[in-house]
Amino acid sequence: MKVVFFSLFFFSCCLSYSQDVKKEEQKQTKIQYCCVKQDYCGDKARKCPNDQMPLIKDGLYYCPKCHKSKKKPGSCGRCDVALVKMEKKG
Repeated sequence: MKVVFFSLFFFSCCLSYSQDVKKEEQKQTKIQYCCVKQDYCGDKARKCPNDQMPLIKDGLYYCPKCHKSKKKPGSCGRCDVALVKMEKKG
């Protein structure tokens, strides 16, 4: 009986620890979305509350003219302007 109780206790502790580690990793690797014109970043893809410009995911390339984003550098397919890499501000 003691062995079963100890096994269940040990298993529950390990499970709880692994869930805590996963949550901590997700907090550290939180994706940032930044405004193309203002010094504002958030954790959701939406419009900037300051100037209503789109928030672009950190690390993507975007067109400074029409604000469309792509994963790879190059030029915008719509207006043929060179893409700029979005860098986390602050």
